[in-house]
Amino acid sequence: MVGERHGYISYLGVYPTHRKLGIAKKLMTAAEKALVQEYGSEYVFLHVGRSSVAAISLFTEKLGYQTQKTAAEFYDNGEDAQVMRKQLQPKQAGRQVTIETATMVGQTRKFQENNYN
Repeated sequence: MVGERHGYISYLGVYPTHRKLGIAKKLMTAAEKALVQEYGSEYVFLHVGRSSVAAISLFTEKLGYQTQKTAAEFYDNGEDAQVMRKQLQPKQAGRQVTIETATMVGQTRKFQENNYN
């Protein structure tokens, strides 16, 4: 929605040898906290590949994200993505804020913000 403050997480990755140690959850919690404290964001959203079962579990079961819809052929390889959103705080008037994390080479995304609010 126009005027809502929100964040967008474009990529989160943990090196394979360091997975299952709670690092991704800690990184997401820190990012969510910064979105609220530094930018006054009301919500955050992200895309996750439908085949990323571990990531979907993390976002829905441990971090409280809800799937909003599916973005068909979102990734370069043709994979669909789930559009996920988490409410961080009550709605406020203000500007929109987008925070993007570093992305991996070859993982470009087709992002059209107004389709996912």
